[in-house]
Amino acid sequence: MRSSITHAEQHAEEQKNYSKVWYDKKARSRSFGPGQEILVLLPLPGNPLQAKYCKPYTILEKHGLVDYLIDTPNRRKQKRVCHVYLLKL
Repeated sequence: MRSSITHAEQHAEEQKNYSKVWYDKKARSRSFGPGQEILVLLPLPGNPLQAKYCKPYTILEKHGLVDYLIDTPNRRKQKRVCHVYLLKL
């Protein structure tokens, strides 16, 4: 039983490393500054399962390494925190 657990843990570690290498091949580092205008991927009003990039919004500040506070004045939430992968220039 112990050898099976050890083997499973080794296999899980190998798969984790493989997945990271595969993901990092296409991942690109992006960063934005306060005051910069960007497009934000937001859900469509009335249909929360669909989303599209909406008009340029302004970045207010950076929260952590990958989150940004966005000013969305024409939406229900006036300000929202978005991950960097929901944003594009």
